[in-house]
Amino acid sequence: MLLVIQVSGQATLNIQQCEDLFQKNNLHLLAETFNIDIAKANVIQSKIWDLPVISTETNLYNSENKRILNLGKIGQFSGGIDQLLYLGGKKKKEVEWAKTNVRIAEIQFEQLLSTLRFELHKNFYEIYFYQQEQGIMSNQLLQVNTLITAYETQAQLGNVPLKDVVRLKSLALSFKNELSETTKNILDCQEKLSILLGINDIITPSVAHQDIEEKLTRPIIFNATELISKAKTQNPDYLLQLQLHESSQLMYQWQQSMSIPDLTIGLGYDRRGGFFDNEINIRAGIPIPLWNINKGNIQHAKHQIDMDQTTVELKLNEISQSIIATLEYFNFLQNQFAQNNQTIQDFESVYTGIVDNFQKKNISMIEFTDFIESYNQSFLFLNHQKKEILVNGLTLNYLVNDKIF
Repeated sequence: MLLVIQVSGQATLNIQQCEDLFQKNNLHLLAETFNIDIAKANVIQSKIWDLPVISTETNLYNSENKRILNLGKIGQFSGGIDQLLYLGGKKKKEVEWAKTNVRIAEIQFEQLLSTLRFELHKNFYEIYFYQQEQGIMSNQLLQVNTLITAYETQAQLGNVPLKDVVRLKSLALSFKNELSETTKNILDCQEKLSILLGINDIITPSVAHQDIEEKLTRPIIFNATELISKAKTQNPDYLLQLQLHESSQLMYQWQQSMSIPDLTIGLGYDRRGGFFDNEINIRAGIPIPLWNINKGNIQHAKHQIDMDQTTVELKLNEISQSIIATLEYFNFLQNQFAQNNQTIQDFESVYTGIVDNFQKKNISMIEFTDFIESYNQSFLFLNHQKKEILVNGLTLNYLVNDKIF
């Protein structure tokens, strides 16, 4: 059951709820399904043979008895029916080629689904991490603004120098600038996510903190070779190139068969114009193959096979290199996170004490602002690192088209 919490154009959703809305409402996916239907319709059309041709002939003017359209028993009338028969298996090859286009359309749908799902997950979690930044900076800005108010009063009384007030205002301005940039990033991601889900509401991610922490430390149990092997059987981009290559091979076979002349057979009736009255004949016709009438198309199809084979190899190399680089960077980020996580914990353990000591004037303004700036940069760096770990894990899922992270 899809539970959506909505308040004034806002919706708080978890990732599974987003998935459900995405598959139900995404207009790109809905439009792509029509390409599959179009390809299936083309298969039906490819199975249809040319219609039989019925012909007739009668006397327009009988010069002997001066009669127009002499259709009586003594008048001339002939007719026949002819059917084109495809030789060389060209109709079968045309149907086989049309069927590959259905598979191509299905893979393209899977390709689009995989790409949009990656964008959905990426934007969903980026909103979450940006909101973490927004929360910590808003809290810091609130504390600094409280200090500014107090210090302005003391500066007017001459108890503190004006430069301390200016220093605090400069720190607040820095927080406001970072907060503005983060808020813009959140709005951009929310706009993209709403479009992907096909709704007008502003999305707020519902994420369990422990789930995020578990993902950040979860290792990838597959090595690069194993992931590449999975990608060769599951990655839509690679499978699409393979299918295009197969399609070009079938097109080549079809074009070769097109150079074989087709046979036309028929039956004819002639009332009075033949060797004897009421003559019934069978006839057959076939073009004389004096030259290959499809030579250019055959060469074109052959070159297409060579080009598609090169593209298959290129795509596999691109995917393989992306998997290797992404996996290596993912492992690097996880190792760095394990080392840096303690740093921010140390900052957090002394943060409250620094603020209290500054208010008690046990530390100087410079020491206080330096610590706050260092704490802020450390938090932003670690939060960015968390986001990068998650995005790279999602990228591996996308490259392999499987949930390995």
